[in-house]
Amino acid sequence: MGGTIRAKDCKIRPQRSAGRTMKDLNDLFFYAQVVGQRSSRRFAVTEVGQTYCAHCRAMLVEANAAEEAVALTQSEPDPGWSRAA
Repeated sequence: MGGTIRAKDCKIRPQRSAGRTMKDLNDLFFYAQVVGQRSSRRFAVTEVGQTYCAHCRAMLVEANAAEEAVALTQSEPDPGWSRAA
């Protein structure tokens, strides 16, 4: 028998890089700070999570306002621009 093993036959998962593992841990820590308790039917947002959500909502309001400002600017002709006839 040969010494080669097919990848699908190997039961060991590939080792993750340290950076990816740290990102997973940071994501899990962030989730725990924001959500707190969770079950299959409901979850409780922590005070930190409520603060985070409020900031996210404010960012959405600002992003929508920026899009509207650009749309208004594009719909009005620029007074400094003249079209060559």
